[in-house]
This record gives sequence, structure tokens and C-alpha cells, in this order.
Amino acid sequence: MPAFAETLQELWRDLRAQKLRTALSLLGIAWGTLAVVLLLAFSFGFEELFAERARGLGDAVTIGWPSRTTLPAQGFPAGRLLRVDRDDVLTVAAEVPAVQAISAEFATTERVRLGGTVHRVPLSGVDPEFATLRSLRPAAGGRFPNARDGELRARVVFLGDVLAKTLFPQQDPLGRTVTLRGLTFTVVGVLQSKLQDSDYGGQDKDRAWIPATTFLAVFGQRGVSNFVFRAHDANAQDACTRELVAAFARRLQFDPADREAFSLWDTTEQRRMLGFIFLGFHTMLGIGGVFTLVVGGLGIAHLMQLMVRRRTVEIGLKLAVGAEPARVRNEWLVQALALVLAGAGGGLLLALAAIAAVRASPFTTQVGMPFVPLPLAIATAALLAGIAFVAGYLPARTASRLDPVAALRGGA
Repeated sequence: MPAFAETLQELWRDLRAQKLRTALSLLGIAWGTLAVVLLLAFSFGFEELFAERARGLGDAVTIGWPSRTTLPAQGFPAGRLLRVDRDDVLTVAAEVPAVQAISAEFATTERVRLGGTVHRVPLSGVDPEFATLRSLRPAAGGRFPNARDGELRARVVFLGDVLAKTLFPQQDPLGRTVTLRGLTFTVVGVLQSKLQDSDYGGQDKDRAWIPATTFLAVFGQRGVSNFVFRAHDANAQDACTRELVAAFARRLQFDPADREAFSLWDTTEQRRMLGFIFLGFHTMLGIGGVFTLVVGGLGIAHLMQLMVRRRTVEIGLKLAVGAEPARVRNEWLVQALALVLAGAGGGLLLALAAIAAVRASPFTTQVGMPFVPLPLAIATAALLAGIAFVAGYLPARTASRLDPVAALRGGA
């Protein structure tokens, strides 16, 4: 410990004699650390924001819309409009073990009456699994229409959060009633507010949902508007989709190679593309930050070399009285490490302060919640340690290899 304290005292004495060079060298390391940590923290936060917005439509789901065939099959000509009902969806899904969950969806725009007020609202009839598939989480106290509601064809409705505020601006919507097609429906749940960047037929905050069986009984629509499903393994969503289309082809008698029979939106493809985009973005920012740190490391190495030259006589004297070259080398390595840590600590404190300020600000819905992942922290620490070693090694080796006689003669 005394030797370590003495080493730091010697470093402090030298730094006071090189104030400008010291300040510039420390600033280089601090700026590099700030660049690596802050830019990547914002980059990861921005990626998480994009991912959360994408999950607003549904996490790793595929949406399918029945369309027209483009190939003749089993005596049917091309151009046949496929009609899919709810039984088709449920039966076909049972034939494909890869399907984790599926829901038919019947969609329309309906007049919702509340007292003397009428609102036109996008309305869907769905199965209970739809809530999980499409990230429809109920706010506290409410629920999504469940299997029991479907069995009873219950007249219950689940409202988007903005729609609920529009219909009941001064009241708690739960337990209240609205009128659809002259029938009274009870509000059993309200959507928990969420971020959503993609949709079909409108944002979920403005929509309403009722049980599929109730929709069939009230509106009489037999053909589904679309269906939503998810595979057990998100990485096998494409294979699951092919199996499901093949099962539909057997049941509806069309060519399974007909890629136009269904319009399909696989959200896992969007997620993969987003991952590649942000991987490139992270890499670009990381490389820029590393180069900034390397430049700062060159400044530290230059400062250390000047300090060795300035203390040549002192080093020669130490070696002359029996100091081990390894000890002299280690002292200079410790000094280089102390300089890098001082600069990095300043940059890290600035970065963490900026991250905390943004996380506490109202701008997180635009820029996300910046954060420092553990791998980034470990990689930054390892990089700084490497820079400290490289910056200090050459000056330390020079100091440890000095000829004591030549060093003392040169000083004289």
C-alpha cells in the first residue's frame, strides 16, 4: 500500500507540471467513454422502444386474410374467392401441432349508441385467444371476453382506452352499457394503454371487441374477415404458416402452392428486419466510440512517454540502488491505469447523469428509455483496461530498460 500511494503521489506531481497535456488526455478518454456509453445506451433504448411499438400489434404473430386463388385446383378454376368460416379456422388449427394459439376475427364498423349519442366504431368479433395474440391487456378491474362468454353468446364488450374515454368521459366504463344493433352490451374491460406503430383497420385504442359467437348471432356474418395465429416457436413461424396454409388448402380445395390464396402478414419478419437494422446501428456507433477511445489512449501514451523522459534521472537512480525493472514497469502501468480510470470515470458519470435525466423526462415516448446493458458495461470496462495497458506498456518498458549509468549521466 505505501508503494502504491507513493506511485500515485509521483503521478500527481508529474501531472501538475503538465496541466494542459493532462487535461487534454483525460478529456480524450472521458469523451470516448461518454460516446461509447451514452450513444449505445440511447441506441439500445431506441431499439427497445421500436420493439415495444411493434409488439403493440402482437408479439410474433401472423395475420391472414382470405383472398382469390390464382391457380386452378381440383376442378375449380383460378380466380375463386375463398370463403373461410370460424369452424374452418378452428378445425385447421387443430390439425397443425405447431400452432400455439389462433383466433378468427369478424370485423365491421358499427354504430354504438350511448344515450342520445351515436359513435361509429370499428368492431370485431373474436375468440378469447385474440387478447394474448394481439397484446390486448385489460386495465385494472376489467377483463377480455372469455370462453364462458363465448359459450353463452354473452352480450359483453371490451373497449379501447381512448374509445372508453370518448364514451364515458366522466365515468368508470366498467359495468356500464352501450347499445349495438338495438341490443344492450355490458362493458367488461378497457384496454390498458399501449404503444402501437402498426395496425389494420385502425389503432386498438379506438376499437371494440365482442365474443365471436355473439358477433355471429347478432350480425349474421359467416365468413371471417381474417385470422391471427402464433407458432409455439417464434423462429419457426414461417414453417408453421406453410403447414397452416397446406391444411387450409386440403379443406378448401385449392393448390397449396398458390401464394395468393391468402394475404399473410408475418410480424416476425418485421422483427428480424428491425433486429438487423439496429445491429448495424449499434455496430456503427460502437466503432465510432472505440476509435474515439483509441485516440484518447494515444494521448495518454504520449503523456506517459513525456513523463518518462522528464523523470529519466529519477528512474535511473531507482534502478541504480537496486529497484527491480519489473517493479519500475508495474509502477508506470499503474499510473497509466489510474489516468485512464480518472478520465473514464468522468465520462461515465456524465453519461449516467444524461441517461437519468432523459429517463425522468417526458421524452421517453419519442426516444425510449436509454439503458446500459450488462454486456456493454463489461465490454467497455475490458476495452478501457486494454487501452490503459497498451498506453502504459511502451513507456513502462522504456522506463524499466533504462541503463542506470546512462540515465544518470544524461541527467547530469
